[in-house]
Amino acid sequence: MKTIVIFSFPIRGHVNSLIKLSRELIKNNCNVLFYCTDEYRQEIEEIGSEYVAYHPQIVCRMRRFRESYGDFFAIVDYSTASTGLLDYYVKELQKRKIDIIIHDVMCRMGKQLGEIMNIWTVASITTFLVEPGICKIPFQSKRAIIKTIITRMPYIFKFKLVEYLSSIKYKIHRGGIFNLYYNYESLNIVYTSDKLQPEYDESKLANYRFEFVGSDIENSTEVQQKKKRKVIYISFGTVYSAGKKFIQMCIDAFAKSDFVVYISLGNLLSRNEFYSISDNIVIENYIPQVNILKEADLFITHGGMNSISEALIMGVPMILIPLAADQPIVAERLEKLGAGIHLMYNEVNISCLKRSVNKMLKLKEYREKCQLLGDELRAAGGSAKAAETICCYYSEINEEGFRFDTKR
Repeated sequence: MKTIVIFSFPIRGHVNSLIKLSRELIKNNCNVLFYCTDEYRQEIEEIGSEYVAYHPQIVCRMRRFRESYGDFFAIVDYSTASTGLLDYYVKELQKRKIDIIIHDVMCRMGKQLGEIMNIWTVASITTFLVEPGICKIPFQSKRAIIKTIITRMPYIFKFKLVEYLSSIKYKIHRGGIFNLYYNYESLNIVYTSDKLQPEYDESKLANYRFEFVGSDIENSTEVQQKKKRKVIYISFGTVYSAGKKFIQMCIDAFAKSDFVVYISLGNLLSRNEFYSISDNIVIENYIPQVNILKEADLFITHGGMNSISEALIMGVPMILIPLAADQPIVAERLEKLGAGIHLMYNEVNISCLKRSVNKMLKLKEYREKCQLLGDELRAAGGSAKAAETICCYYSEINEEGFRFDTKR
């Protein structure tokens, strides 16, 4: 029985894919140790994985990451802390015979531990595949970016120092600060389809294998009853917040309209902060997303990969208003493919929002394109394909004799 260690990046969209992968690996007669944070413990243990809590320093950094709405320098701080804990995790893993390390592509520590301990590693990619060094920041001027870098210089200095000392001690390569999102491996599992994936310079990634496995989300086979009113669903995920002003604008835009509007606030806002909520608008902190997407005619979203994958599989067209991270790339791609409309957060007003909604609901081509892309996501194989690929590839490299390539 192979023993596999999973190092997650404890954010809902990232953990979901690794939990499903873990379930399939267990079906393939693997023993799985799953490093994560306590809010996911029950889900991890229910599928038969062994839950292992992250060190308190990592838990603290992840809390800061959520509170900062995914700020890039919170990732720098998280990576600094995890690199500083390599000694701790080397001792932890030495207690077991580990065959494979699977890590989220944003979890550099997993890559470093594989290199230190000469263990074969696999990266889990829940975003689009992007060339290393590319970092898009939405609606920020160059002056604002430079100012941010100057004010966060202590984070950069500490990261550089810790990474340098670790590279000397363990003789591991340094990935650099602008590649924190892209800790690729010889085998990488990408949770999207090759049709949905934007074009990239393959020559820059020629040393890596990327297996596109799509999504495991199941579409409803039930015949939906004809609705008297169109349903609009608005959500900006569990990490980011669209802000009180934006949500109030949505309320004002659709108040007393012919639409039924569901707004999921997440944990950062509450219903009593808003006013003039008409009877056709439902506002909750949490709405089961897959369930509501089965009924929705339109989805207004930040463009997180988990959200857009669910919407595509349900055949729901989107208005995409990215806030940070990879979301601008996602929004641009879906607009180019004809599955949605991309709006800039700082330029959205009631007039353009209404205009975009009416356009998308009028043109059936948007929904048809979403359905086609959703079919391709399902056909790619999902977590079962990912687990099969990992196990087969592991068998192949063992037959050939695995040696870690420090020049990767």
